[in-house]
Amino acid sequence: MENLTLYADLRGITGTQRQETFERLLMLTDLARFTTRLSGKLSGGMKQKLGLACTLLGQPNVLLLDEPGVGVDPTSRRELWRMVHELADDGMLILWSTSYLDEAGQCRDVLLLNNG
Repeated sequence: MENLTLYADLRGITGTQRQETFERLLMLTDLARFTTRLSGKLSGGMKQKLGLACTLLGQPNVLLLDEPGVGVDPTSRRELWRMVHELADDGMLILWSTSYLDEAGQCRDVLLLNNG
């Protein structure tokens, strides 16, 4: 995946560390079988997962997701939630904005915004 390679280059992740990181992220996102496909040819859900993998290269403590489920098929939405729950279980703080009540129901804490 050219995007993952580009982001690894930008983050200075090389050699063995790069290979181990790629393997971990490709397993987490279930994108290992699509490594020969250009990112522009991925489905919307796969693009979201690739974007998540690129973000995770930086090993953030906080992850901000702005409506990642919009325009994504139900299967990909479930997979995104699986990944997010796994990351949260590992201690990452995740903020997921959504207008979908079923998605809000998966969150530990919910903040509602009204008129703004």
